Amino acid sequence: MKKILSLLMCYVFLQAETFALKGGPGNKGGGGALSGLYAGIFTADPNDPKNDLARHGSDLGMFQIQVPQTGPSIGTIVIFDFQNGEIFLGLVNGVSDPDTQTLTGVFKGIARLGDEILQDDKGNVTIVEIVQLLSGQLSLKSAQSTKKNAFTQRLVGKGVSTISSGFFGVPPEYVGWVFDGFQQTANPTSTPTPFTVGATLDPPTPPAGTPGT
Repeated sequence: MKKILSLLMCYVFLQAETFALKGGPGNKGGGGALSGLYAGIFTADPNDPKNDLARHGSDLGMFQIQVPQTGPSIGTIVIFDFQNGEIFLGLVNGVSDPDTQTLTGVFKGIARLGDEILQDDKGNVTIVEIVQLLSGQLSLKSAQSTKKNAFTQRLVGKGVSTISSGFFGVPPEYVGWVFDGFQQTANPTSTPTPFTVGATLDPPTPPAGTPGT
């Protein structure tokens, strides 16, 4: 009788464990309530003491990022350097944490400054592309809109980046950013549309009389 009772108790505990797992943390999914397609802007952080606001205070960035329920978050960015008039185009990659409702990621952009034509003493021409590279990281958190009667899910936080000068011997510039985004759709399968502003520049024209012209 004791053996039968013991077996019955084991069955009860096993069933209790199985029921406890149903609908528990293991079934939340990778993105949770954070999943969806987001877009927004980011500007130089006025409260970051390392920022040179005289240099980057008017810079403007835009982003769009897809946060799926499982797998990495991907998106695109574009940044306008107001003082120098350059445009950086790039990508964002990140991961979302369903427990903390945060998105952590990295981003990289490139601005094409133009081309320099070099000619040696034999008349051979080499075209060198001059670019600026921007790379950084971000940490964003899900938030509800503070506006009255607004129900939009938002994505806010901060990031930092460095911008190379494009020239040897010149140290990179630091910029701290403030991000403010909003959910465009809760459908996590929506694909972000890449930014295309400033994507191409006309190729340079070699000097007259050089070989191949």
